[in-house]
Amino acid sequence: YELASLIGTSLTCTESIAALFGLFMAADSAMDMVILGVNAGGDTDSIASIGGAIYGAFEGPGSFREEDRILIEKMNCYDNALTKHFDLCGMAKDLAKLADERRA
Repeated sequence: YELASLIGTSLTCTESIAALFGLFMAADSAMDMVILGVNAGGDTDSIASIGGAIYGAFEGPGSFREEDRILIEKMNCYDNALTKHFDLCGMAKDLAKLADERRA
């Protein structure tokens, strides 16, 4: 709350990116970073997704616990009303395939 109130979390990158790095320093894990980003208010989708990606890159493989990964997949990869038009797992597979093709 303090960080969002002091710096801001709007679409303005001078706010959201500064807040993102403040939350990154406060987070204890990659999933904690995502949760902090979601709850910061303002541009929560960008802050949470970019923050989770940065924390994941910082910690490396396995930065998200198995139960976190299952929750993320459940909410984003299965045919549910919220995400039926957004196939996160399918996009990840397509990106991995594209990366493999470009390496060849």
